[in-house]
Formats: sequence, C-alpha cells, structure tokens
Amino acid sequence: MALSPEGQVESFLVRVVREPGEGQGAWRIQMRHIQSGDCFHCLDIQELPALLRQVLERHHGAKLQGYERTGTEKESR
Repeated sequence: MALSPEGQVESFLVRVVREPGEGQGAWRIQMRHIQSGDCFHCLDIQELPALLRQVLERHHGAKLQGYERTGTEKESR
C-alpha cells in the first residue's frame, strides 16, 4: 500500500533509551509526534502500537482500522 501524493502523512520520532544503572539498565521508549510536538513515554515496546493509535485518533477524531506490515525501507527502494 503506497502513500498517495494527496494523502496525509503523520511523522513520529521514536527513541529507545537504556537507562544507566548497574548491569542491564531498563529500557525506556520516547515518542514525539512531529506535527503537534506532543511527547509520550512508555516502558514496554508492546505498548507502542496502541500509543500510536491513541495519538492519531486524538488528532483526527476517527477510529483507525487495523494495520499491516508494508515492508522495510530497504524493500521499498
């Protein structure tokens, strides 16, 4: 499924950070919605799809349908 030139694009910056600590520090996920500047944090990578959905629904007021994997950046080149 390719994006059409007329389609709306939303951008996110996702950072996965390991906290300092003895041994293996805990991972923390930071996500910023580029268009609004809203920033979110979670501790479990499994929460990321729900968080993306929540942000998009808040900004667009519509329920989103399921999602599908469309490939990797390398595959689309």
